[in-house]
Amino acid sequence: MTEPPASLRQYDLTLDYYALLGVAPDADAAALKRGYYAMSRQLHPDKNPDNPDAAEQFQAIKVAYDMLTNESLREQYDAVLRQRREQEERVRAMDAAKRKLREDLEDRERAAMRAKRAKLDPRVLNRAAEIERLRSDNARRLRELNRAAVHREGLAASLSERVAAAASPAEHRTVKIKWDASLHPGVDEAALRRLMSAHGAVEEVLVRRGRTRTTGVVQFARVASARAVVAGGTRAHDDAFVKSAEAVSWASGRELPPEAEAGAGTGAGQQQVPDIAAFAHQHGFSMSVDDDVFAQEEAILAAMEATRGARAVNV
Repeated sequence: MTEPPASLRQYDLTLDYYALLGVAPDADAAALKRGYYAMSRQLHPDKNPDNPDAAEQFQAIKVAYDMLTNESLREQYDAVLRQRREQEERVRAMDAAKRKLREDLEDRERAAMRAKRAKLDPRVLNRAAEIERLRSDNARRLRELNRAAVHREGLAASLSERVAAAASPAEHRTVKIKWDASLHPGVDEAALRRLMSAHGAVEEVLVRRGRTRTTGVVQFARVASARAVVAGGTRAHDDAFVKSAEAVSWASGRELPPEAEAGAGTGAGQQQVPDIAAFAHQHGFSMSVDDDVFAQEEAILAAMEATRGARAVNV
C-alpha cells in the first residue's frame, strides 16, 4: 500500500473518522454536523467524569469533524479508504485461491486412496466398509442424543422461566427507563428489547417518544433481571445504555417489598421452581426434539396445575 498524502500524515489513518461521528461514508455536510453535535454531547468530559479517556475521545471527535468538513482532506481520506478496501479484497481473493488449491490437493489424495483400495482383497474392503458404517451410525446416534439433551434442557429452562414469572407480580419485574432522544434516536421497541435481553428474558416492551426524551417500559420474566437494571442507578451501571440514561426506576414508582427482594436473590427466600424435567419424566411426557415445543410446554404446565389442584383438594 502506498504512503498517504503528506497532508494526511498528521492524522491517525487507522481510525475510521466516519464511525467516530456515527455517519456513513457518503454523509453530506448536514449529516456530518448532526453526527458531530450528537457525539460531542455524548462524549463531553463534563458528562463522563468517571471516564479517564473522555477528553481524548472528545478531541478525536473534533479532529474527525474538522478533517471531513475540509473538502480536499476528505477526498484524499476517501481515496485512502478505497485503496485500503481494494487491498483487503485482493487479500481475500488470494486466501480463496489458496483454499481452492488445498481442496483440490485433498480431492486428488482421496481419489488416489480410493484407487488403491480398489486393488485390495474384497473381504478387507467389506470389513473396512462395515467398520466405517458402524462408526458413522455411532456418530449419528451421538449427535441425536446430544441434540435431544439440549432440547430437553432448553424446554425445561423455558418452562421454569414461565413458572417463576407466574409466581411474582408483573410490577415487581417491570422497570422504566428515560433517555435523551438525541443520544439514542434509533432505539425503538425492538432495539430496547435486544438491549435489555442482556439482563434476562424480556416479556413486554413499550416505548413512548417525546420531543426531547424517550421513555421505555420493560417487563422482565424474572425479578432478578429487573433488579439488575435498577440497581446502582445510572452513573455506576455496567450497561452502557443504562449508564447513558437520564433515569432508571421501577415502573410502579415504588421500591420492591422485602418479600420480592428475597425472591429476587438466592437462598431460603427464593421462589422454589419445580424440577420440570423430572416432573415430565415421572408423568410420561414426551420431550422429543421432533415434537412441537409450544404444545409440549402447554401440556406439561396443564398437568402441573392439575397436580397442584388435586393436592389442594386432598388437603
